[in-house]
Amino acid sequence: MSLNRIILADLKFFNKYSQYDIYVPLNLGYIVSHVRKVFGDSVEASIHLDATKFIAQCLQIKPDLIGFSVYTWNYRLTRTVIRILREKLGPDVVIVLGGPTVEDNEPSQTALFASIPEIDAIVYGEGEIGLVNLAKAIVENDQLDKTQPIQNVVLWNDGLVYHKGAKRDLLDLSTLDSPYLTGMMDKFFDGKLV
Repeated sequence: MSLNRIILADLKFFNKYSQYDIYVPLNLGYIVSHVRKVFGDSVEASIHLDATKFIAQCLQIKPDLIGFSVYTWNYRLTRTVIRILREKLGPDVVIVLGGPTVEDNEPSQTALFASIPEIDAIVYGEGEIGLVNLAKAIVENDQLDKTQPIQNVVLWNDGLVYHKGAKRDLLDLSTLDSPYLTGMMDKFFDGKLV
């Protein structure tokens, strides 16, 4: 399996009350910055907030890897979108979940896999490290082998959890390009700043 497209989402609710909110997914900006540092132009990566537009984009481009940053406030929305995408895109797309709601202990991870069985992996700790490690494993093995542990990633296969232990690799963010300075975050301001 080649890895050409990664699409990430930090989903939020859009309605008449939130339409003027400025929310910039800096967390995903740094992850994409690290993906670009490691893979260069060989992997296309994008970030989304709006669930409807995100689903449409995924169905149009059929990404190789879909990642979600999940919080307590967007958990149900994220779970619903994951279920829709798994049904529409099938088992070949790798779906991964990360973010501050993801804990680094096995009972919590097992419960998360049980509540969203459509996901293939969980990234815990530094998302920049875990997502790139997952992407490298996919490229090196030509697919995701759910029984081969990956650092900062937990895999789920037939009700069993595979991981390399609780040790987390850390990334010095000062080594990454700023997502603001590269223009990656511009679309999230959408002319709302003075």
